[in-house]
Amino acid sequence: LHRIYYKNYIDQRIGALQSSFLISALTDTILRLLANNSIVSRDTDQYNELMNIALSIPDNSVPEQVFKLVDDAFRIICNLAESNKKSHNLKLAQDILKYIEEAYSQYDLSLSSVSTIFGLSERYLSCFFREQNGESFSDCIQRIRINKANVLLQQSELSISEIAKAVGYLSSDTFRKAYNRQMGYNPSLYRGK
Repeated sequence: LHRIYYKNYIDQRIGALQSSFLISALTDTILRLLANNSIVSRDTDQYNELMNIALSIPDNSVPEQVFKLVDDAFRIICNLAESNKKSHNLKLAQDILKYIEEAYSQYDLSLSSVSTIFGLSERYLSCFFREQNGESFSDCIQRIRINKANVLLQQSELSISEIAKAVGYLSSDTFRKAYNRQMGYNPSLYRGK
């Protein structure tokens, strides 16, 4: 925005007609962004503030004043967009984690299957998941499965092999290795505690 101002009013010193077109284009941009309900709802104070800014920009104003108003409007819009993004990311992270907690017992639960379900690329999901949760996707699945296994080890008479299958492992050997990595000892030792 500052480059537009300097290029058109300092470097080139555009005429009154061109200035009017530029100011109209900037005002139209603000109004188009307001029409997009995904940025700001019409029943909010921010919407009213932005609308007041857009409507208070007359065509023949002093460019410095116009660009100050437009800058204020764009700052509000950018802050709202950032806030919406954070809110969306938080909800998506919660939805993914909830899905994993419900589907942990599926042996084919993977980055690939979850990325397909949520319409994300595997690479994006992997980076997003680590950023939002502070652990890798696979570490999270393993942690949840081992925690569920600990409950079964304490509260059931199921064999290690049955528990392995119940928490999403195809073989008891794979389960034992994962358990030992996570807990530092064999699952049968936990059962004895």
